[in-house]
Amino acid sequence: MADVWEDGEEAGEPLEWMPEPVELLRYDTVDGDDRALRIFFSLVGDHPPGRSLSDVRTSEIDDRVVVTVIRRDLVGMSPDGAEHGHKLFDCLCCVQISLRWSFGNGRVIDGSTGLTVTRLNRAPVFDPEQGDLDHHLGELARINGCPLWR
Repeated sequence: MADVWEDGEEAGEPLEWMPEPVELLRYDTVDGDDRALRIFFSLVGDHPPGRSLSDVRTSEIDDRVVVTVIRRDLVGMSPDGAEHGHKLFDCLCCVQISLRWSFGNGRVIDGSTGLTVTRLNRAPVFDPEQGDLDHHLGELARINGCPLWR
């Protein structure tokens, strides 16, 4: 049976925290430590950055590191009738992960898509197709830091 508001109108979907995988944008090694990686991604409507980050799962298999980033979004309708859902802007984020083994020349696989993640270009040349994404991500890590996920 659906909930009914005081004014007699039927309530919408109940509020729920819904998990959703996040597409990875880039990765990079951490200077001087080949057992640590920085993972870059975008969280929709997330302010402060990383607030909706729910989980980072890693699996090291041979020469691959599979990384899955999960966010949680509040969806549904609150008692005052306000609808919750995806926001309209993106916030670039970064998280550092520790590895059990040396990364070497391994590959990073996005666990949500199965695709190989591109390594961050530390000396980006402007590409009209890509824009300045590599530059922005490099600056994000330099200015804001890249928190270690435990």
